[in-house]
Amino acid sequence: PADMWDQVLRASQQSLGSTPTSRRSGLAAVRLSREPQARHLLGLTRKAALIPGPLREALRALVQGEAPWPLFFWGPAGVGNTCAALVLLDHAGGDYWTVAGLCEVLVEAQHGRLWWLDYSSGVGESRKVGVPQVWRRVVAASAVVLDEIGCREKVTDHHYETVKRVLDERHGRPLVVLSNADLQTLAAIYDDRVASRLAAGTVVLVNGPDRRLAR
Repeated sequence: PADMWDQVLRASQQSLGSTPTSRRSGLAAVRLSREPQARHLLGLTRKAALIPGPLREALRALVQGEAPWPLFFWGPAGVGNTCAALVLLDHAGGDYWTVAGLCEVLVEAQHGRLWWLDYSSGVGESRKVGVPQVWRRVVAASAVVLDEIGCREKVTDHHYETVKRVLDERHGRPLVVLSNADLQTLAAIYDDRVASRLAAGTVVLVNGPDRRLAR
């Protein structure tokens, strides 16, 4: 398994020398750092060796610009979906969001209650952040993970529009979407437009026992 992750890292480095014409239109390669830097959910254990083989193969194709984004992988709770996505973020940089968390951030920004630390001056200063700035961050991130999509049978208009906009804003760019539900279920919760945007990318089923129960 470690050797396979090394292949993913090598694929990332090889893709840096590729010209735009050497890859199909709309496929984005990813620069991965060989040394990971954990920035999100620091209490969760993540190991590249625990990523299932089919998912590592998909990641190798994606980082080399040979498969389309978004990466949608789904499976039962506890099989390590979130931890696998965090491994990618640790090497690629970028942001981790749950759908509910991003919706809440956007509501706080809309009501003028969202403050983020700004280090542009060299010193961290707290600045008020509006909705446009939140979306600029989503667009500008080197990679985005959107977790817990479809974990409720019904969603609000705000929830729906947030999910759809993330898919649109990150079209053709590194985006990982995680769910315990398959595409057919997501089409029923959201609609065919959301499901088709996910299906147009790379879809991987991650199966196995609940790791939490095995401890």
